[in-house]
Amino acid sequence: MHIAAPYHPHEAARQATLEQLHLTGKDFEPSFDRLTRLVRHVLGVRAATFTVVDGERQFFKSVQGLDLRETSRDASFCAHTILGHEMLVVPDALKDVRFGSNPLVMGEPHIRFYAGIPIRAHNRLPIGTLCAIDDSPRELMPEQRTLMEDLRDILEETLLLRALSVKDRLTGLYNRRYFDEFFEREWRRGHRSALPLSVLLVDIDHFRLYNESNGHEAGDRTLKLVAHHLAAQLRRGGDIAARYVGAQCVIVLPETSASDAAGVAVHLRESVQKLAIPHPASPAQLITVSVGGSSIHKTDNPLLGHSTLLARADAALNEAKQAGRNRALMR
Repeated sequence: MHIAAPYHPHEAARQATLEQLHLTGKDFEPSFDRLTRLVRHVLGVRAATFTVVDGERQFFKSVQGLDLRETSRDASFCAHTILGHEMLVVPDALKDVRFGSNPLVMGEPHIRFYAGIPIRAHNRLPIGTLCAIDDSPRELMPEQRTLMEDLRDILEETLLLRALSVKDRLTGLYNRRYFDEFFEREWRRGHRSALPLSVLLVDIDHFRLYNESNGHEAGDRTLKLVAHHLAAQLRRGGDIAARYVGAQCVIVLPETSASDAAGVAVHLRESVQKLAIPHPASPAQLITVSVGGSSIHKTDNPLLGHSTLLARADAALNEAKQAGRNRALMR
Protein backbone atom coordinates (compact mmCIF):
# COMPACT_ATOMS: atom_id res chain seq x y z
CA MET A 1 0.00 0.00 0.00
CA HIS A 2 1.20 3.50 -0.80
CA ILE A 3 0.82 6.23 1.80
CA ALA A 4 -1.79 8.88 0.96
CA ALA A 5 -1.06 12.38 2.24
CA PRO A 6 -3.27 13.75 5.03
CA TYR A 7 -5.29 16.88 4.40
CA HIS A 8 -3.66 20.25 4.92
CA PRO A 9 -4.21 21.68 8.44
CA HIS A 10 -6.06 24.64 6.88
CA GLU A 11 -7.84 22.67 4.18
CA ALA A 12 -11.13 24.62 4.22
CA ALA A 13 -9.35 27.97 3.83
CA ARG A 14 -7.03 26.48 1.22
CA GLN A 15 -10.00 25.20 -0.80
CA ALA A 16 -11.73 28.57 -0.53
CA THR A 17 -8.59 30.22 -1.89
CA LEU A 18 -8.67 27.92 -4.93
CA GLU A 19 -12.25 28.93 -5.62
CA GLN A 20 -11.51 32.63 -5.14
CA LEU A 21 -8.69 32.39 -7.67
CA HIS A 22 -10.90 30.52 -10.17
CA LEU A 23 -8.51 27.56 -10.20
CA THR A 24 -11.04 24.77 -9.67
CA GLY A 25 -12.37 24.64 -13.24
CA LYS A 26 -11.39 21.71 -15.44
CA ASP A 27 -10.02 23.89 -18.20
CA PHE A 28 -6.32 24.16 -19.02
CA GLU A 29 -4.84 27.66 -18.84
CA PRO A 30 -2.31 28.39 -21.62
CA SER A 31 -0.89 31.32 -19.62
CA PHE A 32 0.89 28.77 -17.43
CA ASP A 33 2.27 26.70 -20.32
CA ARG A 34 5.46 28.75 -20.75
CA LEU A 35 6.55 27.82 -17.24
CA THR A 36 5.88 24.10 -17.59
CA ARG A 37 7.59 24.05 -21.00
CA LEU A 38 10.66 25.62 -19.41
CA VAL A 39 10.69 23.07 -16.59
CA ARG A 40 10.46 20.17 -19.00
CA HIS A 41 13.09 21.54 -21.38
CA VAL A 42 15.71 22.69 -18.87
CA LEU A 43 15.43 19.64 -16.61
CA GLY A 44 15.17 17.25 -19.53
CA VAL A 45 12.31 15.31 -17.94
CA ARG A 46 9.43 13.41 -19.50
CA ALA A 47 6.75 15.74 -18.07
CA ALA A 48 6.16 18.97 -16.18
CA THR A 49 2.93 20.26 -14.63
CA PHE A 50 1.34 23.05 -12.68
CA THR A 51 -0.88 20.95 -10.45
CA VAL A 52 -3.80 22.16 -8.32
CA VAL A 53 -4.82 19.97 -5.37
CA ASP A 54 -8.59 20.40 -5.39
CA GLY A 55 -10.93 18.43 -3.15
CA GLU A 56 -10.50 14.71 -3.80
CA ARG A 57 -8.46 15.19 -6.95
CA GLN A 58 -5.35 16.80 -8.33
CA PHE A 59 -5.87 18.64 -11.59
CA PHE A 60 -3.30 19.90 -14.07
CA LYS A 61 -3.85 23.56 -14.96
CA SER A 62 -0.91 23.13 -17.32
CA VAL A 63 0.79 19.90 -18.38
CA GLN A 64 3.58 19.02 -20.79
CA GLY A 65 4.40 15.44 -21.75
CA LEU A 66 1.41 13.62 -20.24
CA ASP A 67 -2.03 12.73 -21.55
CA LEU A 68 -3.52 12.84 -18.03
CA ARG A 69 -5.69 15.75 -16.94
CA GLU A 70 -6.31 14.72 -13.34
CA THR A 71 -5.83 11.90 -10.82
CA SER A 72 -7.29 11.05 -7.44
CA ARG A 73 -5.86 12.93 -4.48
CA ASP A 74 -4.89 9.78 -2.58
CA ALA A 75 -2.45 8.88 -5.38
CA SER A 76 -1.06 12.40 -5.57
CA PHE A 77 2.62 13.17 -4.97
CA CYS A 78 1.64 16.84 -4.92
CA ALA A 79 -0.70 16.35 -1.95
CA HIS A 80 2.45 15.46 0.03
CA THR A 81 4.32 18.46 -1.36
CA ILE A 82 1.80 21.08 -0.22
CA LEU A 83 2.19 19.94 3.39
CA GLY A 84 5.75 21.28 3.51
CA HIS A 85 7.50 24.56 2.81
CA GLU A 86 10.36 23.25 0.69
CA MET A 87 10.73 21.38 -2.56
CA LEU A 88 9.97 17.66 -2.39
CA VAL A 89 12.45 15.58 -4.41
CA VAL A 90 11.98 11.83 -4.89
CA PRO A 91 15.01 10.44 -6.78
CA ASP A 92 13.49 6.95 -7.14
CA ALA A 93 9.84 6.46 -6.25
CA LEU A 94 10.18 2.66 -6.15
CA LYS A 95 12.55 3.01 -3.21
CA ASP A 96 10.39 5.49 -1.31
CA VAL A 97 8.00 3.93 1.23
CA ARG A 98 5.39 6.61 0.52
CA PHE A 99 5.20 5.95 -3.21
CA GLY A 100 6.62 2.49 -3.98
CA SER A 101 3.22 0.91 -4.70
CA ASN A 102 1.51 4.08 -5.88
CA PRO A 103 -0.68 3.41 -8.97
CA LEU A 104 1.09 6.25 -10.80
CA VAL A 105 4.38 4.46 -10.15
CA MET A 106 3.22 0.90 -10.87
CA GLY A 107 1.23 2.02 -13.93
CA GLU A 108 1.16 4.98 -16.32
CA PRO A 109 2.97 7.33 -16.26
CA HIS A 110 5.40 5.05 -14.34
CA ILE A 111 6.80 7.83 -12.18
CA ARG A 112 10.30 7.14 -10.88
CA PHE A 113 11.60 10.69 -10.40
CA TYR A 114 9.53 13.53 -8.95
CA ALA A 115 10.46 17.09 -7.97
CA GLY A 116 7.68 19.38 -6.80
CA ILE A 117 7.74 22.80 -5.21
CA PRO A 118 4.73 24.27 -3.33
CA ILE A 119 2.92 27.17 -4.99
CA ARG A 120 1.45 29.58 -2.47
CA ALA A 121 -1.35 32.09 -2.97
CA HIS A 122 -1.44 35.70 -1.74
CA ASN A 123 -2.47 34.47 1.74
CA ARG A 124 0.50 32.05 1.82
CA LEU A 125 -1.70 28.96 1.66
CA PRO A 126 -0.43 26.28 -0.75
CA ILE A 127 -2.81 25.74 -3.66
CA GLY A 128 -0.71 23.32 -5.69
CA THR A 129 2.73 22.60 -7.07
CA LEU A 130 5.07 23.17 -9.97
CA CYS A 131 6.60 19.78 -10.62
CA ALA A 132 8.89 17.74 -12.87
CA ILE A 133 8.30 14.02 -13.53
CA ASP A 134 10.38 11.36 -15.22
CA ASP A 135 10.09 7.62 -15.76
CA SER A 136 13.76 7.03 -14.88
CA PRO A 137 15.49 7.58 -11.52
CA ARG A 138 17.64 10.69 -11.34
CA GLU A 139 18.99 13.43 -9.08
CA LEU A 140 18.14 17.13 -9.13
CA MET A 141 21.17 19.32 -9.73
CA PRO A 142 21.65 22.55 -7.69
CA GLU A 143 21.20 24.77 -10.76
CA GLN A 144 18.00 22.92 -11.62
CA ARG A 145 16.68 23.48 -8.11
CA THR A 146 17.43 27.19 -8.47
CA LEU A 147 15.51 27.28 -11.76
CA MET A 148 12.49 25.62 -10.14
CA GLU A 149 12.58 28.20 -7.34
CA ASP A 150 12.77 31.06 -9.84
CA LEU A 151 9.82 29.71 -11.83
CA ARG A 152 7.92 29.21 -8.58
CA ASP A 153 8.38 32.90 -7.82
CA ILE A 154 7.09 33.89 -11.27
CA LEU A 155 4.04 31.65 -10.92
CA GLU A 156 3.23 33.04 -7.47
CA GLU A 157 3.52 36.61 -8.80
CA THR A 158 1.06 35.70 -11.55
CA LEU A 159 -1.40 34.38 -8.98
CA LEU A 160 -0.94 37.51 -6.87
CA LEU A 161 -1.95 39.68 -9.84
CA ARG A 162 -4.98 37.45 -10.32
CA ALA A 163 -5.93 37.92 -6.66
CA LEU A 164 -5.53 41.70 -6.86
CA SER A 165 -7.80 41.86 -9.90
CA VAL A 166 -10.77 40.74 -7.77
CA LYS A 167 -10.15 43.10 -4.83
CA ASP A 168 -11.60 46.54 -4.15
CA ARG A 169 -8.77 49.05 -4.00
CA LEU A 170 -10.05 51.03 -1.02
CA THR A 171 -11.39 48.38 1.34
CA GLY A 172 -9.37 45.33 0.32
CA LEU A 173 -12.60 43.31 0.18
CA TYR A 174 -13.63 41.49 -2.96
CA ASN A 175 -14.96 43.80 -5.64
CA ARG A 176 -18.44 43.89 -7.14
CA ARG A 177 -17.45 41.91 -10.21
CA TYR A 178 -16.10 39.03 -8.13
CA PHE A 179 -19.14 39.12 -5.87
CA ASP A 180 -21.49 38.83 -8.86
CA GLU A 181 -19.58 35.78 -10.18
CA PHE A 182 -19.25 34.12 -6.77
CA PHE A 183 -22.86 34.71 -5.77
CA GLU A 184 -24.24 33.29 -9.02
CA ARG A 185 -21.93 30.28 -8.79
CA GLU A 186 -22.98 29.55 -5.19
CA TRP A 187 -26.60 29.99 -6.19
CA ARG A 188 -26.27 27.32 -8.87
CA ARG A 189 -24.38 25.02 -6.52
CA GLY A 190 -27.01 25.44 -3.83
CA HIS A 191 -29.84 24.48 -6.17
CA ARG A 192 -27.88 21.59 -7.64
CA SER A 193 -27.00 20.15 -4.23
CA ALA A 194 -30.12 21.26 -2.31
CA LEU A 195 -28.04 23.44 0.03
CA PRO A 196 -29.12 26.68 1.71
CA LEU A 197 -27.58 30.02 0.75
CA SER A 198 -27.74 33.32 2.63
CA VAL A 199 -26.72 36.86 1.77
CA LEU A 200 -26.37 39.91 4.02
CA LEU A 201 -26.18 43.58 3.02
CA VAL A 202 -24.39 45.75 5.57
CA ASP A 203 -24.62 49.56 5.43
CA ILE A 204 -22.80 52.07 7.64
CA ASP A 205 -25.45 54.24 9.28
CA HIS A 206 -25.45 57.98 8.51
CA PHE A 207 -22.19 57.66 6.59
CA ARG A 208 -22.91 60.73 4.44
CA LEU A 209 -23.09 62.81 7.62
CA TYR A 210 -19.82 61.27 8.81
CA ASN A 211 -18.10 62.32 5.59
CA GLU A 212 -19.53 65.82 5.81
CA SER A 213 -18.37 66.22 9.41
CA ASN A 214 -14.97 64.56 9.19
CA GLY A 215 -13.95 64.81 5.55
CA HIS A 216 -13.67 62.14 2.89
CA GLU A 217 -10.18 61.02 3.89
CA ALA A 218 -11.43 60.18 7.39
CA GLY A 219 -14.47 58.57 5.81
CA ASP A 220 -12.30 56.36 3.64
CA ARG A 221 -10.22 55.30 6.65
CA THR A 222 -13.32 54.42 8.63
CA LEU A 223 -14.91 52.54 5.74
CA LYS A 224 -11.71 50.54 5.35
CA LEU A 225 -11.59 49.79 9.08
CA VAL A 226 -15.20 48.61 9.20
CA ALA A 227 -14.78 46.55 6.03
CA HIS A 228 -11.71 44.78 7.42
CA HIS A 229 -13.56 44.14 10.66
CA LEU A 230 -16.54 42.61 8.88
CA ALA A 231 -14.32 40.28 6.86
CA ALA A 232 -12.45 39.24 10.01
CA GLN A 233 -15.71 38.08 11.60
CA LEU A 234 -16.24 35.44 8.92
CA ARG A 235 -14.92 32.19 10.37
CA ARG A 236 -15.58 29.74 7.53
CA GLY A 237 -13.37 29.48 4.49
CA GLY A 238 -16.28 29.54 2.03
CA ASP A 239 -17.80 32.81 3.28
CA ILE A 240 -16.83 36.06 1.56
CA ALA A 241 -17.22 39.80 2.14
CA ALA A 242 -17.30 42.19 -0.82
CA ARG A 243 -17.78 45.90 -1.32
CA TYR A 244 -21.20 46.31 -2.87
CA VAL A 245 -21.71 50.03 -3.48
CA GLY A 246 -20.63 53.14 -1.56
CA ALA A 247 -20.55 52.35 2.15
CA GLN A 248 -22.40 49.05 1.67
CA CYS A 249 -20.74 45.65 1.98
CA VAL A 250 -22.26 42.32 1.05
CA ILE A 251 -21.64 39.03 2.84
CA VAL A 252 -22.28 35.69 1.11
CA LEU A 253 -22.79 32.71 3.41
CA PRO A 254 -22.95 29.42 1.46
CA GLU A 255 -24.59 26.44 3.16
CA THR A 256 -26.03 28.73 5.84
CA SER A 257 -29.64 28.57 6.97
CA ALA A 258 -31.84 31.60 7.65
CA SER A 259 -31.55 31.18 11.42
CA ASP A 260 -27.75 30.89 11.30
CA ALA A 261 -27.52 33.86 8.95
CA ALA A 262 -29.65 35.89 11.37
CA GLY A 263 -27.14 35.07 14.09
CA VAL A 264 -24.27 36.25 11.90
CA ALA A 265 -26.15 39.46 11.08
CA VAL A 266 -26.71 40.26 14.76
CA HIS A 267 -23.08 39.50 15.56
CA LEU A 268 -21.84 41.81 12.80
CA ARG A 269 -24.05 44.67 13.98
CA GLU A 270 -23.02 44.28 17.62
CA SER A 271 -19.33 43.85 16.85
CA VAL A 272 -19.16 47.05 14.78
CA GLN A 273 -20.79 49.03 17.57
CA LYS A 274 -18.21 47.62 20.00
CA LEU A 275 -15.45 49.18 17.89
CA ALA A 276 -16.62 52.45 19.48
CA ILE A 277 -15.69 54.67 16.54
CA PRO A 278 -16.96 58.19 17.38
CA HIS A 279 -19.69 59.61 15.11
CA PRO A 280 -21.15 62.74 16.78
CA ALA A 281 -23.57 63.33 13.88
CA SER A 282 -25.26 59.97 14.53
CA PRO A 283 -27.98 59.51 17.18
CA ALA A 284 -25.89 56.63 18.57
CA GLN A 285 -22.79 58.90 18.73
CA LEU A 286 -20.87 55.93 17.33
CA ILE A 287 -20.38 54.25 13.98
CA THR A 288 -23.10 51.60 13.66
CA VAL A 289 -24.39 49.43 10.83
CA SER A 290 -27.74 48.23 9.61
CA VAL A 291 -27.96 44.72 8.21
CA GLY A 292 -30.53 43.20 5.87
CA GLY A 293 -30.43 39.55 4.95
CA SER A 294 -32.23 36.81 3.07
CA SER A 295 -31.87 33.05 2.65
CA ILE A 296 -33.05 30.35 0.34
CA HIS A 297 -33.36 26.62 0.88
CA LYS A 298 -34.26 23.59 -1.19
CA THR A 299 -37.95 24.02 -0.28
CA ASP A 300 -38.07 27.43 -1.99
CA ASN A 301 -39.23 27.96 -5.55
CA PRO A 302 -36.40 26.73 -7.82
CA LEU A 303 -37.29 29.49 -10.32
CA LEU A 304 -36.39 32.12 -7.75
CA GLY A 305 -33.20 33.71 -9.09
CA HIS A 306 -30.19 34.91 -7.16
CA SER A 307 -31.12 38.50 -8.03
CA THR A 308 -34.42 38.00 -6.19
CA LEU A 309 -32.58 36.79 -3.11
CA LEU A 310 -30.41 39.90 -3.20
CA ALA A 311 -33.48 42.11 -3.67
CA ARG A 312 -35.05 40.58 -0.56
CA ALA A 313 -31.90 41.34 1.42
CA ASP A 314 -32.01 44.92 0.13
CA ALA A 315 -35.66 45.23 1.18
CA ALA A 316 -34.76 43.94 4.66
CA LEU A 317 -31.95 46.50 4.85
CA ASN A 318 -34.36 49.31 3.96
CA GLU A 319 -36.76 48.10 6.66
CA ALA A 320 -33.93 48.16 9.20
CA LYS A 321 -33.10 51.74 8.23
CA GLN A 322 -36.72 52.89 8.39
CA ALA A 323 -37.09 51.25 11.81
CA GLY A 324 -34.30 53.44 13.22
CA ARG A 325 -31.06 51.88 11.94
CA ASN A 326 -28.46 49.98 14.00
CA ARG A 327 -30.42 46.76 13.69
CA ALA A 328 -30.45 43.51 11.70
CA LEU A 329 -33.48 42.13 9.87
CA MET A 330 -34.03 39.05 7.69
CA ARG A 331 -36.62 38.51 4.95
